Amino acid sequence: MTTTQTVLLVAQISSVGASLTGVVALAFVIRALSRLTGGQLRDAILRTTLFTLVVVLGVSSMTLYHLTEGTAHENFSELVEKFWYLLMFTAFILSSFESIAIIQLGKFYENITTKVRMLKRSKK
Repeated sequence: MTTTQTVLLVAQISSVGASLTGVVALAFVIRALSRLTGGQLRDAILRTTLFTLVVVLGVSSMTLYHLTEGTAHENFSELVEKFWYLLMFTAFILSSFESIAIIQLGKFYENITTKVRMLKRSKK
């Protein structure tokens, strides 16, 4: 087995493992989302679910790319590679918006904590 074939085999195995791990993570996030009531926390987890879905689709595209790379399906491989890049760029954009939303959620909970501390001090 040549070095190139070894590298391709490692890429294929790791991409399949990453895809499977992503599917399991997505299942857990969806399960957690289904057990929450409405509110800002649920909205934050919904954004995380969307981000996780895009990442899992991107990693799955990467898996297809690595599995078809260097085979007779070279045209399909190139198409999947472009889809992979598109999904990863989309995931980057989504993670930026998600980060802003989570920061706002943290500020919301920080304000609640501050108000509770002030009420405790005023009762003393």
